[in-house]
Amino acid sequence: MAKKRSRGTHSGSIYQSGGAWFCSVMVAGRRRRTRHKTKAEANAALRPLIEQAKAEAHLRPGSFGELREQWVRHVRANKATKTAESYYTAVQKFSELDELPVFQITPGQLQRILDSLSGRSRQQAFDILRKLMRDAVSWGWLSQSPMDPLQRPSHQRAPILPFTLEEVRRILEEVEETRYGPAIHLALACGLRGGELWGLNWGDWTGETLRVRRQACETAEGIEIKETKTSSGNRLIPLPPSVVKALEIRWDQRERDGEEGEIMFPNISGGRTRRTGFANRTWKTLLKELGIPHRGFHHARHTAATLLLNSGVPLSVDGRKSGGKGKGRSTDHHETDNDSPECLHTRSRKPLTLFAAHVQSVVIVQQAALRFA
Repeated sequence: MAKKRSRGTHSGSIYQSGGAWFCSVMVAGRRRRTRHKTKAEANAALRPLIEQAKAEAHLRPGSFGELREQWVRHVRANKATKTAESYYTAVQKFSELDELPVFQITPGQLQRILDSLSGRSRQQAFDILRKLMRDAVSWGWLSQSPMDPLQRPSHQRAPILPFTLEEVRRILEEVEETRYGPAIHLALACGLRGGELWGLNWGDWTGETLRVRRQACETAEGIEIKETKTSSGNRLIPLPPSVVKALEIRWDQRERDGEEGEIMFPNISGGRTRRTGFANRTWKTLLKELGIPHRGFHHARHTAATLLLNSGVPLSVDGRKSGGKGKGRSTDHHETDNDSPECLHTRSRKPLTLFAAHVQSVVIVQQAALRFA
């Protein structure tokens, strides 16, 4: 009786079955095969499959769950707390693969999970998982990323809708002497980000200028104070008289109420204001009471940029003043309502005469143009 010959590891063969041709390779006692239409195609695919099997034989063994835990630890050690939290949330969506060996994960399995998500969430999950798999290749868990064959999901960005001049006027009138009035004033007039506002201290204000040097980031553990979002975010901002007056009123309120500490815009407990708390309790309520369609607080920053552009301030000046990257963003993101008689399209570059007449609080346009020229 003929003795059965066992195949060695990484040995390969091709064969025909059911009208199709297969190339097959043994890896650690298990067969891996690919299907092809012709014998020539199977022959051409055999050598790369053998080389891949040899490379994977030296890969680090472990499950996707183990890889995910290691990668999250790596991210937490090298990224900001808020960024690490968002990365953890994204890769958590793939936890159903935790028990699988990493090298057995296929593009199809990843695509199926991505397809169960929608919108921006799917795109973010794709980007973060691609980072994870690339690190897995670098660390020796994989020879090739299973994300490589997949296409990045498309996502249509939500339109940015700056506030009209009439809406700005009504908002500023309503919040004139409130705790957060000067903060809202600064956002609409100077384009400060929310985190930059909540990170301000009284020592950052010197008469007619304001130094932005930090931001307050909300995390699961609380508020984290760190550097500004970009290097250009650390900037000195000239203040218009109306903003200076608003800050003086806020200082008088602080003295009258006996507040202590260096925080410019604290919450009622004296600590740093939380972004979500302000958005839900103050901003959303304010717009609802005024009958203004809801927009996130970051739209105040876009409103400031739109007003500056409409007044003829160059993009580079606008970017330096707001702490952005100058011409990196398209002006299409900073457009006013073309149907409103009080608003001009950003690309018109015409002087916005109604700007000074209706919203005295943003006279800073002319000051900024002169000081940054």
